[in-house]
Amino acid sequence: MTLLTRPAPDYRPAPAPVPGLPAPSNQPMLDLLPAPGAPAPDAPPPDATGPATLDPALHLARGVSHAIVEVLAGRRPAGQLERWATHPVIAQLHVVARRRRRRPVRVATVRLQRPAPGVLEVSVRVEHDRGRSGAIALQLVRRDQRWLCSAVQMGPELSLIDRGTS
Repeated sequence: MTLLTRPAPDYRPAPAPVPGLPAPSNQPMLDLLPAPGAPAPDAPPPDATGPATLDPALHLARGVSHAIVEVLAGRRPAGQLERWATHPVIAQLHVVARRRRRRPVRVATVRLQRPAPGVLEVSVRVEHDRGRSGAIALQLVRRDQRWLCSAVQMGPELSLIDRGTS
């Protein structure tokens, strides 16, 4: 009989509590960094002939966008974004997710702009309620060698379903 062994999962320490929010869960966090050896997210975009999916900044923006949509859909606690978002953004997402009815929401498209060095602006189109679309805008800023989501704005379509009316 052969016994296979696997390394233990890499569990990161629990995020620090955010004042006014419930304590974060002990679930492992989603790793949103590009693969080791990949260029930094603020590296110049690939040439026009290469696919845009090779851009590490776009990869990061998609990962953060999916995590935020999972919070809005109730599939992830807002505290898990501690490593990737500022405290005001986490508090905002917690409030919106708490008052929102649980409905399927999914990321449809992600667009990326670089208005200044160390700043990424992301526009996300989400689908909800049988194909209806909504918009989320994110601003990611580079601080202390890492990217943080410093602002989130949701379009009126999401605001309507946030209040439980559609």
